[in-house]
Amino acid sequence: GSTANIKAGETMTVENLLKCLLIVSANEASHILAEAVSGDIDSFVALMNERAAQLGCSDTHFANPSGLHNDRHYSSAWDIYLITRAAMRHEKFMEIVSSKSDTVPATNVSKERSLHSTNYLISTWRTGWPGYYYEDARGIKTGSTPEAGYCLVATVFPIDKIIGRVYPVFGAVLLLSTACMLVMLVAGNYPLVNIWEEWTLGGFDFAAYFSAQNFVPVFFVTVACGILSGFHSTQVTLVTRTVRSEREGRTTFYNMMILEGTVAMVWAAASMAMIGVGAAEGGITMQMTDGGWAYFAQVDGEVQRIAATSVVGVACNKLLGPVGGIVAIIGAIVLSVTSGDTAMRSLRLIVSEALGIKTGSAGKRLAVAAPLFALAACLLVWAKSDANGFGIIWRYSGWANQTLGVCALVTVTIWLVSHGKRRVAWMPLVPLAFYAFITCTFLLSARIGFNLPIQVAYAVGAIFAIAACALSLWWGSRRRE
Repeated sequence: GSTANIKAGETMTVENLLKCLLIVSANEASHILAEAVSGDIDSFVALMNERAAQLGCSDTHFANPSGLHNDRHYSSAWDIYLITRAAMRHEKFMEIVSSKSDTVPATNVSKERSLHSTNYLISTWRTGWPGYYYEDARGIKTGSTPEAGYCLVATVFPIDKIIGRVYPVFGAVLLLSTACMLVMLVAGNYPLVNIWEEWTLGGFDFAAYFSAQNFVPVFFVTVACGILSGFHSTQVTLVTRTVRSEREGRTTFYNMMILEGTVAMVWAAASMAMIGVGAAEGGITMQMTDGGWAYFAQVDGEVQRIAATSVVGVACNKLLGPVGGIVAIIGAIVLSVTSGDTAMRSLRLIVSEALGIKTGSAGKRLAVAAPLFALAACLLVWAKSDANGFGIIWRYSGWANQTLGVCALVTVTIWLVSHGKRRVAWMPLVPLAFYAFITCTFLLSARIGFNLPIQVAYAVGAIFAIAACALSLWWGSRRRE
């Protein structure tokens, strides 16, 4: 059978034994691991059969840990699927079986070993030609004996690959429409408010608006997209499971935050330009109503009140024309839907892990997801029925996003300090201090929060920010000790 030529008396880590077992099908590695776990082969085989029964395998019986032929050693395609599905939940397992090649360092009796996968779907090293290679394959295991023939269990085109291939198309549409919108803003010389000038435009006084709303912290909660960023804080649980290296994580998070912030600012500028144009000329007019500030635009030749979400459509049509406007709206809407999709997936993971719920089966995943979708549906119905519903939900979700971001910054600070990297801990500490102040102040001062005087909120927010930073540093130092 297959072997990695592991010798008697050789010392090797469990992970390297697993690599020998799963990458090159080393039969001796399975026996070594079995004896290490149970003391002897028969006891381990008993555990294998017990676990198979727990997984619902009704046509499986193991006689050895290697899979070499034995009349009492058999399984079925369905049972192999059940076993594989359970194994795929272990990150280290998937990491090893998806490896095209790996290296086992030199041991006390052997030189360095180079391991190359026996799975032609993920590696061309043994064949020298790409006939069987499939880019989207992820493992899992080959096996062959004269009696069983050539066997393979593999996974292809997982859901993260589907998302990774489809979602960028929608992102490209949004980026293209954003670039076109920026060009039209500049080419059309649309009026905008400069921070160093008077904050008035189209009869609307931005200074008075923000003074009444408490610019700090409201602005930094309202613009919760692309700054910390809200988008990634809701999806970090899911996204971090799909990145393979720190370099890829930098592109996924840091670079995307900068890009997303740029997109957000262009769309904000477009909305501001529409206020400068005014509803009478095809833009937007903001007026105070009994329920607060409201948006008005031309609808069927008459100036009527519109929902906050309709401002996007007005800006797209005015700046890009009917066709370009439709494309931009589709990009914005679809990207929001896809963002919501991955955010809900992430929320399901957060809830299930917090409550200790194993979601291996579709029924259990549905049991966790159904209440979340029901709550989201209720919020949407309320937002549509209440003129200020969208604004309230946006601020609540913005605050929640930034608060989750604060938790992430605390975690990063603790990790850096506990791993002897205190000299660079200032990097997460700076945004941590700022957003701890923002989130605390908003919760205390906002009308949808505790509605306390802003001065009180500022004071408590400052204390909270200092405490959050100090606690993070202290906790990190304690973990290091």
